[in-house]
Amino acid sequence: MKRAKTYLAAIPITLFLFLLTGIRVYAAEADLQPKKWINDTTKQSAADNTFYKIKIAKTGYIRVEYFLNKEPELYSKITLYDRNKKKLSESSNIYKKHTAYWALKKGTYYLRAENEVSEHMGVGETDEDGDYFQYVNIPYQYKLRYTFTAVKDKGKKATRMSQAPELKRGKTAKGLVFINEKDGVKAVYKVKVSKSGKVAFHFKLNASYFLDQSLQVRLYDHKGRLLTDGKYKKDMIYWYASGKSKVNLKAGTYYLGIYKFNAEGSGFYQIQWK
Repeated sequence: MKRAKTYLAAIPITLFLFLLTGIRVYAAEADLQPKKWINDTTKQSAADNTFYKIKIAKTGYIRVEYFLNKEPELYSKITLYDRNKKKLSESSNIYKKHTAYWALKKGTYYLRAENEVSEHMGVGETDEDGDYFQYVNIPYQYKLRYTFTAVKDKGKKATRMSQAPELKRGKTAKGLVFINEKDGVKAVYKVKVSKSGKVAFHFKLNASYFLDQSLQVRLYDHKGRLLTDGKYKKDMIYWYASGKSKVNLKAGTYYLGIYKFNAEGSGFYQIQWK
């Protein structure tokens, strides 16, 4: 009588170890060095995507580049974790080329890449939130790297206009906004315009959340009221991307405010006016 053969190879190794020992096998982990590209594939289960460990030696910000081999069907996503793999923040985008920024203090962190698509559920079916669509992960090839820029951040900044330091014409103000900071105004700078006319503002905003919009630079008058565009009276004057802009201003005192408008937002700012 022939004995039936047992094919252990047919059982995924992680499932086999769990059944045999009761020990859960976690997602893979690897060290990621600054400026070095790695190539990987997103997994069918988001929980199986690789954790990439990064070590930050001093205060500054990281720039994470995440390139998929094709356009995502819904979102590409990079998630940042602390040393205990507790989620700190995520940055989502709808393009295959995705860049994220986070301000970080000295320590150990993890990065993990994901790709999500929406899947239509059956007629009359909904998920636990009552939606007719559910998010699923599909494998995508990608490459990932990060770079680090050190920033001498002075820590607590003036958030009230009565305490705002003056930012003189041609001078530069810069700083960091961290994940654990609450929403709202994170820094305020006073601007004194001596002559009416066009004032040029220059900005560098390296920030992340959804579509990289988590920090704004807002312009206020001397009473702390948000300025509106001269042509479109209801539109506030604010900026959320790097670049430059010219605004017609009368002689007087104004304020530039660095505004954080979501909990997971983080990044680096640099402002100047001429």
